[in-house]
Amino acid sequence: MTPRFAALVLAVASALTGCAVGDRADEQETLAEGARLYEANCMQCHGGSTGGSIEDIPPRHNAEGHTWHHADCGLVAIVLEGMPQRADLPEMPAFEDRLTEDD
Repeated sequence: MTPRFAALVLAVASALTGCAVGDRADEQETLAEGARLYEANCMQCHGGSTGGSIEDIPPRHNAEGHTWHHADCGLVAIVLEGMPQRADLPEMPAFEDRLTEDD
């Protein structure tokens, strides 16, 4: 390997590593903000991130729940617009006055 080629490989590896670290930091920041929003707005009814099952009403938002079965656009609509009470489900209040679509 020539010194010039080795320098190029190191430069590319450094650039890629820098991008990956930046992406991980952004991802961690996004996850932390999501956890904060969930705790402030959802946890009172939907519980924590452990336990629960698909039969829980209101459902838990974890691997045992069923939220992941729904498309993101449907979940955003439910959170912002709410859902009326049904015989088998409690009312889901609208959060459009507290949360944005990005939240």
